[in-house]
Amino acid sequence: KRAGYLAETRGQSEFIGQGRLPEARAVELRCIAEFEAQGDPRYQGYAHLYLGDVLLEAGELERADSEARRAADVLHGTPPLRPHALALIARIALNRGD
Repeated sequence: KRAGYLAETRGQSEFIGQGRLPEARAVELRCIAEFEAQGDPRYQGYAHLYLGDVLLEAGELERADSEARRAADVLHGTPPLRPHALALIARIALNRGD
């Protein structure tokens, strides 16, 4: 499943670049559900992080912030990845004018 996720994530980046945000959102929501079911916090955190990026791009700042914070919580036990979530939280705050 992880290899499929990585392939979908590359596709998700293209979706964002092409403005295909509903498709990018669908990919991440599906991945979150799969990785929660598998009990894989690392990839679950990645998926929350990427969903936060999608929501930020869509201008849904409150939902983006919620996903970024969820990613930070899930990735708490994965120190090398948690800074990415914290950086997304900061980007969202900048976009809100905080």
